[in-house]
Amino acid sequence: TGNSDVAENYPVFESDLKAGYIVSAADSNTTGLGYNSTFGVIKAQTGQPLLGVVSTKPGITLGLDQDIGSQGQVPVALSGRVPVKVNLEGGPIVAGDYITLSSVPGIGTKATVSGQTIGLALEAFNDSSDKDANGIGEVLVFVNLGYARLDTQIAQGNLNAGDFWQLDDTTGQIIASNIVNLNNFDLINVRSITSASGAWSISEDGGLVVKSIKAQNAIIESGVTVRDQGTGLYSCIYVENGTIKNKSGECQEETASTTPIIPDLPIDDGGDTGTTTSTTTPDVSSPDPIEATSTEPVIVDPDPIAPVEPVVEVPALEPAPAETPVSDPVPVDTEAGG
Repeated sequence: TGNSDVAENYPVFESDLKAGYIVSAADSNTTGLGYNSTFGVIKAQTGQPLLGVVSTKPGITLGLDQDIGSQGQVPVALSGRVPVKVNLEGGPIVAGDYITLSSVPGIGTKATVSGQTIGLALEAFNDSSDKDANGIGEVLVFVNLGYARLDTQIAQGNLNAGDFWQLDDTTGQIIASNIVNLNNFDLINVRSITSASGAWSISEDGGLVVKSIKAQNAIIESGVTVRDQGTGLYSCIYVENGTIKNKSGECQEETASTTPIIPDLPIDDGGDTGTTTSTTTPDVSSPDPIEATSTEPVIVDPDPIAPVEPVVEVPALEPAPAETPVSDPVPVDTEAGG
């Protein structure tokens, strides 16, 4: 396979450096070719940074140094498809496996742990593949230098679902076999949660059941339900108009009643101070009492009565006497008497 990669010529600092070897950079020339260079390539060894793979027949070659000639330099593939010398140290290779350096200098193998890799295998290499006497063969690799983060079990093909969870055939439940780390992601659409011991739980309707609560701040909307240690009955303690009150029974979402609880009083048994008998307050179904906000008696004025005017009796008047008509005076004849 050739003409499928882009390569760059590098000075050779090690003898017997052939196509397919994985190389790394070096600053010491051991070839004895007698030319001077500040850097070159050698077969990569464990712990050395990987530079690339010696190309078989590059499609494009860069950086030919005429001063040292073809014997003093090799094309190192920068990208593309090249044959790479490999062994089975990391197990059988399949297409898509990452290829890294084996314990043999310059020879690649399947990557099974996180680390630097030279690229991805494009074909398989296994026990039936062609090899030399040292178990070394070749596999076509797409060169792409990088760092691969791998899980050992996944890379080795030993992934077993039983290592993570089990399925109960009777109930259909999935039972985890290890800690589940959500890696800072949310857990959503959960109906309810119950602890393994049953000591705490969160119900679907938002009910929280725990042994104890420790919080820096708590906001209580309806009230706090407490259990009477004497009677065993529940009481709801709440605040209304700035006044702490209580009522019988558990607190509900809305406080609808303000019936006060009558405490149990001891019964005088005639001086026997050895024991004290308490009575249980009967359930009174009478309407809720009106709570007074003051200890002063309240005087209610009656409706005002409109004042009545006194009646003055007027005596009856006697009828007025009839008027006597007055007759005209009779004229006197003065001439007759004379």
